[in-house]
This record gives sequence, structure tokens and C-alpha cells, in this order.
Amino acid sequence: MLRRLRRRIPFEAAWFAMADPATLLFTDAVRFEMPPELTPRFVEDEFLREDVNKWVELANAGTSNSLHVAAGGDLHTSYRYREILEPAGFGDELRAALVVSGICWGFICLHRGRGDSVFTVQEAQALTREAPGMAIALRESLLAEAVEAGGDEVGVITLAPDLTLLGMSPQAERWLAELSDEMWPSTHELPPFVLAVAGRLVSASGSAHARLRTAAGTWLKVSATRLSGNAVPAQVAVVLAPARPIEVADVLMSAYSLTQRERGVTSLLLRGYTTKEGAAELGIAALTFQQHLKSIFEKTGVHSRGELAAELLAGHYQPRMREGRRVGPSGWFASI
Repeated sequence: MLRRLRRRIPFEAAWFAMADPATLLFTDAVRFEMPPELTPRFVEDEFLREDVNKWVELANAGTSNSLHVAAGGDLHTSYRYREILEPAGFGDELRAALVVSGICWGFICLHRGRGDSVFTVQEAQALTREAPGMAIALRESLLAEAVEAGGDEVGVITLAPDLTLLGMSPQAERWLAELSDEMWPSTHELPPFVLAVAGRLVSASGSAHARLRTAAGTWLKVSATRLSGNAVPAQVAVVLAPARPIEVADVLMSAYSLTQRERGVTSLLLRGYTTKEGAAELGIAALTFQQHLKSIFEKTGVHSRGELAAELLAGHYQPRMREGRRVGPSGWFASI
């Protein structure tokens, strides 16, 4: 993509990343002639500094924009330019969120050298036209990789009505191998949480599930469901799979004792909603939204929306990026 794009829009360096559609935080990146030591500074600028042309804004607008235009024609009004780009020998940058059908699958940033001409309006329009196709390519590449991998992230444990073990898939065995001794004190028996989830299903109607973190740091969702059919009367399947990011966020928000309304506000904050937009989405007054926001900051120990996003990125995304985890079809990291 970068090679093809460079023939149409000349650039000196580039940063091209996949994004988690649930939170708009990036999960994997390709750098082209971009020094890796600049990445932490870009993260700081994105979440902790007042600046223009932020990723969330572009994702919600579904368009491209250059730093020169966003800065009103004066690059030096941008902290990112003054403190990061110019000292590193770069000039203007052109950013786009890769959005298709209202869902953001990635970001791209093209850089010109210091002293080069700024990106033109026509070049920004060209990148805007290319962005949906690039988003589709990212989405399809994740789906293709998942098919090639054989869907090995999901593990299944089959139990009889009395909760005795009937069978277990290889991936379920691998998930259980990641458990700590506290979670699974005796490997000769099923872990207590598996029996608890299955037991809740048997004793009640509907579904039952739980979420837990393995010793390797992966969040798992454990769900139980009844199997149907004459060949498997009353059998129970317990499914182990990586928790989706929005489910992990829900666990973290519970740990901070956020109310249901505060969780809804937090989800909107991560997706870049303003106070006015968030209040309208939830059907509450802007002042009420701000009061929820103040409570969220007090409970989580942060002081801004950016710090909240940065905390999630640093604690739950960047460690997996450093481990080289591949990204699954949901936009979140695969297990292995």
C-alpha cells in the first residue's frame, strides 16, 4: 500500500497502523523511514498534549487532513511539529483514518522532509479516496489470517449433565495451561471457574459467563451453553476465548467501581465523543455528562480524557505490541 501510495503522493517517511475498532487505539504498526524512538513521543502528543489533527477526530470525520491545514497555515503552532517533527528533520504530515461503513480499521500518516513543500488539498483528497479501500484491505487481511489459522483462539470443553468431563479441544488445553496455580491448583480436576460457569447454566435458565486473566496476561471470556440434538441430550459446552476489548474495558471499569452510566460515558470518551455529542447520545444534559466525567477521573486517578486513553494504551495494548502479538479479526490481539 505504501509503495503504491508513494507514486501518487510523494513522502519521505510514513507510519501505518491497524486500530482496534472498539476503542480506536492502535494495535500494530509499520514504520517506513520513521525512527522507532519517536513512537513514545507521538503517543504522548496524541493523548496528553493539546494539539491538532488527532486520530480520533479524523476517525469520526472520515476524512484526511494535513498538519499545515489543521494548524491554520503555521506549522509552529503545533506542539507535535515544534517538539517532535522539526527536530527530527520532518516537515508537514498528512493523516487519514482508514474507515469503511463507519468502522475504523487503521490509521496512516505520511511525512515530508523539513524544507519540502506542504501537502496540497488535492493530495489530501486523494488520500481520502484511497482510505476506504485500505480499510477494506486491512479488515480482509485479518479475516484471511483468522481462516488460515483455523480459528484456533477458541477452546471448547464438553461436559455431561452431571458436569463430568467428556472432551476438550487442543486450544482449550492450551488456555488452561496458561492458568496460574491459584486458578487451577489441581491439574487432575477441572478448574473451579469452569465448573462454576457450567453449574450456573445447569441451575438457571439462559447463558452463564465469566471473565478472568491468565498468568500470561490474556483476558479470557468463559461461557457455558447447552448443546442441542438427540445425540447430545443435556450436554454442556464451556467455551474459552479471548475477551473482546470492550469486555475487558468493562472488567476494568468494574474494578474502578464505575456505575453503569459512568461506563457508558467512558466508552464514548474512548471513541472521541465531545461532551455535547456524548450527552446527546445518552439522552442526558451536558452538565450531567460533565459530572459523570468528573467522577470517572476521580475514581480512575486521571485528570483528562487523554490520560484515560493513554492508561489503556500503555497498560493493555502496548505490552502486546512489544510481544509481537498478531491481531485477530475483531481488531484486538490474538492469543498467540
